[in-house]
Amino acid sequence: DDVSIESKDTAKVDVLIYIEKKYLTDSLQIRDSILLSIIGSAKVPLYPRRFKFNDNLTLDVSEYLSKFTDNIMNSDDIILEKLKIKDITLATTKMEAILNFNNSSGLSYIISNLNILLYNDKSPTTKVGSSNVEDDIVIQSDSISIINSVIKIDNMKMGASLFRNKIRKKDMMYMSINADIKYSNIVFPITLIKKFKYDPLTSKIEIQ
Repeated sequence: DDVSIESKDTAKVDVLIYIEKKYLTDSLQIRDSILLSIIGSAKVPLYPRRFKFNDNLTLDVSEYLSKFTDNIMNSDDIILEKLKIKDITLATTKMEAILNFNNSSGLSYIISNLNILLYNDKSPTTKVGSSNVEDDIVIQSDSISIINSVIKIDNMKMGASLFRNKIRKKDMMYMSINADIKYSNIVFPITLIKKFKYDPLTSKIEIQ
């Protein structure tokens, strides 16, 4: 539709830009800004023909990236499938965490710097265990990937935490799953909090 601009006035035009998902291939390079070409024409008084213009506008896309990344992954796509005790020594306990990454975005991406932290409280004050996956993990499009990670727990910190929790009548522990998601040259962090009950006397684990 035509836009009328009064003499010595300024008009604001809202434009919606649609990017079809099928064109977001794995080879696409999305940078911190994109270049828009603005092409149009205008009827100018006392000018016999339409005045044509072609101008470029640099658009900072950082504020829009969150909407894009939400389409690649959200917290519901990561499922803590299982926790089980693998080994117990006097000083440490090794707990295996099995994670399911459900990728229904139609795009492949990479998980890097995956680490899991265990806390005895909802507020991350006392860390009692951790694990790190050093290698990058490729998540193929439209697939479910299973990732195993072994968490090393400090039994001394765990015992003190469980004792305090018993006094406070709290038996819940908290797990923070952290990673960087890489798609093309975009890297964005994710954090997912899970909670579970753990009884060290029976090794019973109940994921909430």
